[in-house]
Amino acid sequence: MNDHLAIPQRLSAHFDTGTTRSYAARRDALKRFYRSLRKHEEELLAAMHADMRKPRFEAYMSDVGLVYAAIDHALLHLRDWMRPQRVPSPLAIQVAESSVHPEPLGVVLIIAPWNYPALLLLSPLVGAIAAGNCALLKPSEDAPHTAAVVERIIAAAFDPAHVAVAQGHGSRWCPRS
Repeated sequence: MNDHLAIPQRLSAHFDTGTTRSYAARRDALKRFYRSLRKHEEELLAAMHADMRKPRFEAYMSDVGLVYAAIDHALLHLRDWMRPQRVPSPLAIQVAESSVHPEPLGVVLIIAPWNYPALLLLSPLVGAIAAGNCALLKPSEDAPHTAAVVERIIAAAFDPAHVAVAQGHGSRWCPRS
């Protein structure tokens, strides 16, 4: 089996250990992500300029700043999102109590387009991490400088068994039958 096909299996095995499910693990992962993004912010803004000629101010306001806001929002609401929610019971079983227990799905794939290569890759990652999932990120091959910086941000913030980055053309990551 090719190495790139083993990545989703590695992520799934990590998810199955249960280490991503606790409040503390999710909070700590989001905080590490925030710190790593701060550390690489200037490099990311320069990469977005190199790939798309996006001015620094625009790149910050339309991409990076929105990711910071998403992380802040997730950290603020994380504990509430994890709590079971009471819901009405159907009439047929009125003596029962019903609740919805939020549970992570496992491994999520996040694919970025070329025009918002940071925002539309990193913002959904915030939700995936807050939900307790592992993630495979596929940056756009049409924004190579941004993709390289994103890979460094992710490598500095996460265990590669928790969040992985798949570089290259998308067809490489879709096995043919």
